[in-house]
Amino acid sequence: MKRLIATLGFLVFSGSIFLFLFFAACSDDDEDPDNNIDVVGFWTVSEVDIQEASVGNQSVVDFYMNMGGMSEEEANMAYSMLETMIIASITGTIDIRADNTYTSVLAGETVNGTWSQSADGKRIDIYDDTDDEFVAFIKTNTANMMNIDFIYDTYQDLDQNPVTPDLLLSIEGNITMIK
Repeated sequence: MKRLIATLGFLVFSGSIFLFLFFAACSDDDEDPDNNIDVVGFWTVSEVDIQEASVGNQSVVDFYMNMGGMSEEEANMAYSMLETMIIASITGTIDIRADNTYTSVLAGETVNGTWSQSADGKRIDIYDDTDDEFVAFIKTNTANMMNIDFIYDTYQDLDQNPVTPDLLLSIEGNITMIK
């Protein structure tokens, strides 16, 4: 039962992360000044790659084994399901507007927020209507395609127990979007 609660808590929380991951499509991280094309526009996610996910100082798989009491095989399966859910939840669109607001529709859920770009154009900070922040860095940005790396950190009650402290969940990945 503990394993199920930890897994479900983690998966439920992941749905909110997916929204933030999608917002990451608004960033600029190439050295080439010709690559700094405006991020404003209507973007559709075409590919997502989750490169790493950790809880505190351990991988999600280790977390599942240590906190959830899962075997390595069960933990790998749970992580695979989590990764699949993350990728599915990032599917959708984001409309990035010149007035530094955006609207995203991911997995059928609409979220509004604001965004800002660093002075050097290499970093985008994205805030949803709950003031959570998501930071992204553009690898490639052309008139019709944007590829970003992202890191999203958040504290979550992964075991759904109000007595235990929230844990730091970090997700690193890459998103490709097309106009």
